[in-house]
Amino acid sequence: MSEQHSAIGREYSLFLLKPDAVKAGIVQCVLDRITSGIQGHIRAERVFLMTPTLLQQHYSHLVRETFFAGIRRFMLSGPVWAAIIEGEAGTIQRIRTLLGATDPREAAPGTIRNEFGCVVNGEKHNVAHASDSQEAAYDEIRRFFTQEQICREVPELADRVFGRGKNC
Repeated sequence: MSEQHSAIGREYSLFLLKPDAVKAGIVQCVLDRITSGIQGHIRAERVFLMTPTLLQQHYSHLVRETFFAGIRRFMLSGPVWAAIIEGEAGTIQRIRTLLGATDPREAAPGTIRNEFGCVVNGEKHNVAHASDSQEAAYDEIRRFFTQEQICREVPELADRVFGRGKNC
């Protein structure tokens, strides 16, 4: 894809499938629903174990909350699958609509979190995370993917994520 094409009307989102989704073996099912629902593409992906440092960076806005210990325990419990999803303008909002509310009990019927999420001992296990804005997506992509990975898999995104002059 050319830089000009990607710059016009393209959005990128970080998409995480959390340990519950990976353990349940629903990664492909969820991805199929997301990519067909947004008519988008997975441009880069990786499976990894979350580190405490990475977890604290990603959830920095929640670290002081009483429920953070549960998030920490849950997110460190197994592999996480991360992807950069590319789609046309509006992709970020469409992904979030397909996911549903953060609390699986409040997610609309037919959404991914309603269907696959659950609450265990008061802790929300909601199978996935998606960026809530393009600016947040760039920050999150930079957090979960290295410059080398971005350059190799999505070179037209490198300047946006890592700043001008970071062409691959």
